[in-house]
Amino acid sequence: MEEMKPKIVIATKNPGKLAEFQDLLPEFDLICLPDNAEDVVENGDSYAENAVKKAWSAYMYFNREYPVLADDSGLEVDALGGFPGLHSRRWFPGTDQKRSAMLLRLMAFESDRSARQVCHLVCLHWNKDFGTTTEALGKISECPSGRNGFGYDSIFQIDRFSTLAELSPSQRVLYSHRAKAVAQFKEWYKKEIGGI
Repeated sequence: MEEMKPKIVIATKNPGKLAEFQDLLPEFDLICLPDNAEDVVENGDSYAENAVKKAWSAYMYFNREYPVLADDSGLEVDALGGFPGLHSRRWFPGTDQKRSAMLLRLMAFESDRSARQVCHLVCLHWNKDFGTTTEALGKISECPSGRNGFGYDSIFQIDRFSTLAELSPSQRVLYSHRAKAVAQFKEWYKKEIGGI
């Protein structure tokens, strides 16, 4: 008889982020946040504050029946003083592609293209909580490249040749800010909860 996987809610309605969590968490039975769940106003002063707000909203939506995993993340560009940072998904209206294109316009005359993607990941697990912040260092590419991932992955270059969007799921585990956070979460889960 196949062993039951532990259930956990992923506090997002973003299909790209959900797909990444599915790749990163094969040990878990993931529960999706439904489309009719109320959107969380991400007006916190930090990634951690926004992640906790999303986690608690999802936790209460499911009446505290399941543990919840939530993250808030952003792209910080050195030449732009860390912009867009906390506002990475909200500073310019439209799609990920439109935001990436507009960011490339802002970077058109910048020689320093260094940047980082930051992720703060939290888990609410009844009487135990987990939180961590991780980052992936890279630079802003000259043009979009790759079809995997979401957000700014197509313009976030992690080595001389590849953007995050060019990497396979198995390669992303080595570089992605979210993959690093999930790896820490799984270590915490094994130690504190067990069962995976």
